[in-house]
Amino acid sequence: MNEQKKLKNKKAMRIGSFSIGMSVVVLAIVIAANLLVSSLPAWIIRPDTTSEGMFTIGDTTKEIVAGLETDVTLYHITQPDNADPVVQEILQRYADLSSHIKVTQIDPVANPTFISKYTKADQLAENSIIAESDKRSTVINGSSLYMYKLPMSDDKFYTQSEYESISQTYAMYYGQYINATQYFFGENELTRAIDYVMTDTLPVLYAVGGHGELEFGETFTSAVADENVELRDLTLISGETQGIPEDAAAIILNVPQADITDEELEMLKTYLDEGGNILLMTYFQFCTADAVPNVAALTEYMGLTATADVVLEGDNTKYYQTPSIILPTLSEQGLGANLPSTNIYTYMANAHPITDTQSNENATSIPLMTTSDAAYLSAEMEKEEKETASFTLAWEATLNEGGKLIWFSSPYLFTEDFIQSNAQILTAALQQVCEKTASVSIVGKNTPSSALDITQASTTTWFIVMVVAVPLIPLVTGFVIWFRRRRK
Repeated sequence: MNEQKKLKNKKAMRIGSFSIGMSVVVLAIVIAANLLVSSLPAWIIRPDTTSEGMFTIGDTTKEIVAGLETDVTLYHITQPDNADPVVQEILQRYADLSSHIKVTQIDPVANPTFISKYTKADQLAENSIIAESDKRSTVINGSSLYMYKLPMSDDKFYTQSEYESISQTYAMYYGQYINATQYFFGENELTRAIDYVMTDTLPVLYAVGGHGELEFGETFTSAVADENVELRDLTLISGETQGIPEDAAAIILNVPQADITDEELEMLKTYLDEGGNILLMTYFQFCTADAVPNVAALTEYMGLTATADVVLEGDNTKYYQTPSIILPTLSEQGLGANLPSTNIYTYMANAHPITDTQSNENATSIPLMTTSDAAYLSAEMEKEEKETASFTLAWEATLNEGGKLIWFSSPYLFTEDFIQSNAQILTAALQQVCEKTASVSIVGKNTPSSALDITQASTTTWFIVMVVAVPLIPLVTGFVIWFRRRRK
């Protein structure tokens, strides 16, 4: 009997040892699998399930990040309890894109002197981001990560403070607040910042003054800055300083209402001959040889001429509110090739016709914006039988061995009333004249009611459950079975 009992115990011990061994093997496999999963990029282990693809990184960002040759650190400025999970998630996805990107969270309360190295602490909102490389740094204010679109606006976005101010005013007059749609501009801001800190030399756009040019508004200057292009003022002739700086990627003349001098004309023609690029916006009263002969001579040098009259659109599907605010057809050539789509609304208000004279055999011209065949000049307005035609409102003329002129015939193209709607045209034009390989501007994404279904806290909880609790189950079960059999 004793021998049988001993044999039975030995058999039980062997079975129990086998169970423990298998439990250890299972535990090792589960731990290894979980460690492998935890090391995978966020887009694999936490797929973007938001309807707007809030955390899906676009091709523009991937292209810019792929060109990183220097390390970039993204400092997330926030107290731990106030950290925005949406911002944390998008930062992690950027870190997953490249080994050159590192994300570090900085508590401004625990480390109060950190922000002062970059900006004033009282000017920085919670969940702001500082991007830094060995070249330079830039600050993304947390207040710019979320923008708001009002139900009565077309394409214009407002900051939270602007939205709240408009809503309060509306409530004061109409007794109710406005419910705006919130958009997340995290990718736009982060990609712009990374492009800014990684670029060796930023292109410079010089705005020529001294001829009654219209001043650029804050939205225009912000849009140029978003493309990481420096905007500087330039007087072509001022005391001992004359000429166009060597670092000029391009120059812009924004509706000159007085003529340029003969010396300035020659200066600009030489600039074009040597590969320089010019952006020109004009008004119908100041575009022909009768009003501004030297400005007209500059455009004629590139094979283009203007008509001093306003174009009105006869096709009511091709204008906005009034026939003088035209929605032109966009070309897929020239700067049109830089647009994400030519099927976008562009507002050309009070535009005049531009014609290709083909007077310069060394210049190649591309029509950029055209009306329908039902358009007519304002001189025809009172006539019963209007003479209609298709007019070209913008051209791009390029010298065979030189630079280019991009000419828009609307003085309001980039004013505060239309700049947000025409932002993609500005972006494409900057790409063309500043010779940028990619646009940085990225449209914001509509934030769903629950932007992040799994927060960082719940992710940590599930990690503990899957990595610790689940593997312990077979180990404990095997131990209990072995212990019970041993006691028998």
